[in-house]
Amino acid sequence: MTIYNQEDLEIFELREMLDGLLAALVTVGDHDALTQLFAEPAGCWLPLDEFIETNDALRAQLDALNERAEGETLIAWMDYLDADETAQLCTIMLFNEGLVMSAVAIYNRAYLLKDNQA
Repeated sequence: MTIYNQEDLEIFELREMLDGLLAALVTVGDHDALTQLFAEPAGCWLPLDEFIETNDALRAQLDALNERAEGETLIAWMDYLDADETAQLCTIMLFNEGLVMSAVAIYNRAYLLKDNQA
């Protein structure tokens, strides 16, 4: 049986907050934020707050993380290397500088294009 101390539990909670923030970004489908992100060069780390200024729910999640963790949360995307050309898969990454913690999601950019054409 593993016994965790308070510091371990705090780290687990912060990890869940970072993961939850990225999950909300890709599942809620903030089209403005994702469109703006994909307009940036792949592999370029940028402050997340610049992309979610108009999304109150995502902003609240980032603010909650910032209250408990020092350092800026950055976002970047890169093409998913194992994807074929038609899949349009990419990875979206968050990194919190103070926590030295990251979260990664695989996202299909074709969904964004399809939704924007509707």
